[in-house]
Amino acid sequence: MWGLAAKLALSPAGKAVGALLAAAAVSGAIYLVGHADGRQRVLDRLASDRVQVFKDGKEIDAKILVGGDDYLCAVLGGCVLPVDAAGD
Repeated sequence: MWGLAAKLALSPAGKAVGALLAAAAVSGAIYLVGHADGRQRVLDRLASDRVQVFKDGKEIDAKILVGGDDYLCAVLGGCVLPVDAAGD
């Protein structure tokens, strides 16, 4: 039994299959390490962006509360009231 397996493994086709399996294992390992690293970088970036948005949002909220209706309209790009279809 082992004699047949050794013959197949040492044949040119067996060596080619072995090389392909080794290359697949190395490529898979590199992919998994890179994927995990990239995922962690994205999560870190999202966490810092959330903190920045929260800080910016607090700052904007404070300005709007102090500024009043006219300031709110200016921040939103101007307030245009919709034309009522009934003419009210």
